[in-house]
Amino acid sequence: LKAGVYEVSGLLMKSNVRLLGEGDGTILRAPAGLGATATLLRNATQGSYADVNITLENLVFDGNGNGKGGGTQARFTELVSMARVTGLRVRGVTVRNVGYIGMAIGGCRRVLVDGASRFTDCGWDGSTSNAGPALWVASTGADASRDVKVIGCEIHDNRWTGLQLNCIGGLAKGNTFRNNQENHIFSSYLLPNTISDGIVIDGNTFDTVRKRDISSHAIEVGSRRLVIVNNTITNCDHGGIALTDVQDAVIANNVIGNFTQLAGVGWGGIDFICSGAGADKLRNVTVIGNRVYDNQGVPTTRHAVRFIGVGDVAENVAIIDNDFSGTAFT
Repeated sequence: LKAGVYEVSGLLMKSNVRLLGEGDGTILRAPAGLGATATLLRNATQGSYADVNITLENLVFDGNGNGKGGGTQARFTELVSMARVTGLRVRGVTVRNVGYIGMAIGGCRRVLVDGASRFTDCGWDGSTSNAGPALWVASTGADASRDVKVIGCEIHDNRWTGLQLNCIGGLAKGNTFRNNQENHIFSSYLLPNTISDGIVIDGNTFDTVRKRDISSHAIEVGSRRLVIVNNTITNCDHGGIALTDVQDAVIANNVIGNFTQLAGVGWGGIDFICSGAGADKLRNVTVIGNRVYDNQGVPTTRHAVRFIGVGDVAENVAIIDNDFSGTAFT
């Protein structure tokens, strides 16, 4: 597609097709009044794994403001929808300007989102438990997304979570997150039809996350086999990293600081929430080599690392060689 504005809806991507634009000048824009459940683009066969090798590259998907504003939620589906695709590439793509989920990747296998792709101005303005992440990697029924990489992207200024990463074998690396609401990254092992197993969050920058409804941490994860390393996290309304019932987790070499603390009871730089019992309880966790600091005035962060909750106590925890002193990063 040459540069230009194309007003479209309901486009279907078939197997072995590469949709290639000329960068930011190639804009696929939804019509006004797209409706509650219509998509701008989706893959053709979403009910099975018939679609393979689909590429979206160097173009903009613009929601044209559908679903934004007002006191009642007007959108209930994603702008761009990819379900049960094997071999999906999203490269140099911008998804923007819609009042719910920007792009959903459900039950897909072998996924790469890279090329400085951008996800911005997505999510509903209302206060709700799911106002729509900008980029949603999820299960479709019993089919979990697998082998998903989000690398070198920019996810910013969204009205709900930036990246929801529920999959088996996920990597978020070298991305820039800023000025999102609720969480920059969220994943869960607890919600229906969700799984987060083998998640790596490495070398990302997180700046300014603001509370909308439920939380306001840079990273909020419930997962098995979790690695969070080498990230820089600053300016969060509540805390840096919140981990619920994680098992086999390493939290290492992160810099976490500058918490603004909306509430009087402070969250910590790294929070572990224990809600499970027996086999589901929090266990096998290592916290090593992190730097947690706070240069705010009042109120300040109450804990560098905190364990809370009503489930069984955590088991097999090591907290080693962290720096929890000082009020400024040096």
